[in-house]
Amino acid sequence: TSDGTTFSALGDAMATLQQGAAVVAVVGLLVLFLWPKTPLAKVKLLPAPLVVVLLGLALNALFTVVAPGLAIDASHLVALPMPIDSQSIDAPVPLDSSRMPATLPPFSKTSFGHLSESLSRPT
Repeated sequence: TSDGTTFSALGDAMATLQQGAAVVAVVGLLVLFLWPKTPLAKVKLLPAPLVVVLLGLALNALFTVVAPGLAIDASHLVALPMPIDSQSIDAPVPLDSSRMPATLPPFSKTSFGHLSESLSRPT
């Protein structure tokens, strides 16, 4: 609130903290910090961030079954767009033209302009 202190704002934030999300965050940070010391760190196809995401998904699924009070609310989960039917899978994703720049920047005047000049010169 505007009439409270920083500490009262922190207290308000802690009052609305979801315990399940805090558990997932702490476990994820522990995995990230301890990952280089595990033998699995040598497996290049299994990076620590991927393990953290999969572990977070598994923990939340476990929470919904074992401890529903710890389950993360659906409003805090990532919502992936799902295709409606098989034809919409190959459909192009519409771009929001209002967020696109009206013109492209002059790339020849950027710091990379010298690269294109040196690449186009015959040696």
